[in-house]
Amino acid sequence: DEIAEKIAVESLTSPQLMQYICLNICTILEMSSHEENEVKKEILEMAYRYTTANFEYGDVISLMKKGPSTRGKRRNHFMARNGKQYDLYELIVKSIAENPPTMALEFGDIKDRIDYLISDGSAKPTSQAIREHLGKLQELLNGREDIFRVLDWKEGILYILDPLFLFYLRWGGERDAS
Repeated sequence: DEIAEKIAVESLTSPQLMQYICLNICTILEMSSHEENEVKKEILEMAYRYTTANFEYGDVISLMKKGPSTRGKRRNHFMARNGKQYDLYELIVKSIAENPPTMALEFGDIKDRIDYLISDGSAKPTSQAIREHLGKLQELLNGREDIFRVLDWKEGILYILDPLFLFYLRWGGERDAS
């Protein structure tokens, strides 16, 4: 039941994603050399990563992390708990990928997730800066081909429009250890 619940949460109400995950779990279990049929955390996470193999959101995430052109201006960077420095666009992307996965984030949740990613005692971005960056990120993604239409920032809520994108963001090759 616990494993089924985890898969249901990660599949983000997408039957297609649920089927992909289950198929990959079965494939991993079938390919394993021992007769184990128990789905442990390692197998589940491996299935999640395998599920993202054919999703093509790498360019979307790369664009989001870069943000719009700075026109020569230097961006502020923030020290994260993992010891790395990120600009605000990178922090927004990382915050979307945080637990629990959800298809809509209120502004307060985004701010809390970003604040959590930043190491204790370090400077944190202002609410106004986060709102401005979310607006610019929305503008950057608008008008591009369909695969880039993954977010909708309106009235203080960030909607994730594509569950496959959010799943890829959480488990795909672009994800760095944090």
